[in-house]
Amino acid sequence: MITIQTNEFIYKPNEICHYGSKAQRIITKNEVVVYQSRSSEVNYRGGSEAIRTNVNCFTNGSLFITNKRVLFISLENGFEIPLKKLTAIQIVKDKIVKNHIVKNGLTFQAYDKDYLIILEKQEYPYKIVNILVE
Repeated sequence: MITIQTNEFIYKPNEICHYGSKAQRIITKNEVVVYQSRSSEVNYRGGSEAIRTNVNCFTNGSLFITNKRVLFISLENGFEIPLKKLTAIQIVKDKIVKNHIVKNGLTFQAYDKDYLIILEKQEYPYKIVNILVE
């Protein structure tokens, strides 16, 4: 397996980086989009009923896979998952996920939390993770 060197994160002892690429993370949040009065149906802030919907937030960053963890490095919404806490990884291709059409991506799951990452070639990092967790 290839190794790469990067200065984008701090290595742990005996950690080796096997993958790095630009990526984008999608986070779906349930947000208030409008306030609605029950009687006149006029929209205004501070109304009696909040109308909520799922909104996708996109964060640019870099995805790294080491022999110890999966990292998404970004100014906002970055994460790291130790490989031993990873419970699932799935390739996402031409699917609607969280109200967004994803052409190429990966979903990492650690217990009850999932992380959706969009990247150009998802097969290679998928194989790397599967080799490392065996």
